[in-house]
Amino acid sequence: MLRYISNLQLSRCLGYHEVIDFNSKLKLATSLLHCYKESLHFNQGQLSTDIMNNDPYALLTAHILYDIWIETKDAIFLKDACVVLEFALSYSLAIERAPII
Repeated sequence: MLRYISNLQLSRCLGYHEVIDFNSKLKLATSLLHCYKESLHFNQGQLSTDIMNNDPYALLTAHILYDIWIETKDAIFLKDACVVLEFALSYSLAIERAPII
């Protein structure tokens, strides 16, 4: 998981996300959000103040939705980015974590 996240972050830094078209960006954002939801179980045992293992998926999703908003000026994508970030924050604050032994 961390290797895939590092690859995505490096691709973003190198500008590879800037050259893909609208539909590909939307598919990438959907895929990253799915990866975020599927990897929630990796956060067990962490403190609510820790950066969760899957938080980069939510951040990258929000970045890509922001990029789509810049291209289209459609406020729904900016709202969706805020919703993704709010969901990640609320999950980090509300999840019951198993005690560290």
